[in-house]
Amino acid sequence: MLRSVRPLLPLIAMLALSACTEWVQPGVSEDQRDRDLAACTANGHRSMPTDNVVLRTSGHYQKGEKQCKWRNGKKECSRKEEWIGPSEYVRDANEKARDALIEDCMYRRGYVEK
Repeated sequence: MLRSVRPLLPLIAMLALSACTEWVQPGVSEDQRDRDLAACTANGHRSMPTDNVVLRTSGHYQKGEKQCKWRNGKKECSRKEEWIGPSEYVRDANEKARDALIEDCMYRRGYVEK
């Protein structure tokens, strides 16, 4: 399955990057820009492939919502603490470096971020 997804990685990355950045260069068509971005993205993935690492958080107590009650004409408030258990999540350790390579490639090709 990974082999069937691999050709789509540059396109997926390009879409992810284009969601937050628009690259422009006077006189360059959108098609050419898309080809340049795809080439820079492919190069970024070759240089800095995905390196998923599992990170773990320790459990901790978190203060809950403030609960108030009226007793004998006085307002009494308290907060219960609740236990948030440990968790795991996956992060791509190369993501920031790869994004920097792609950005540098686009700048070297004469594009600027809009």
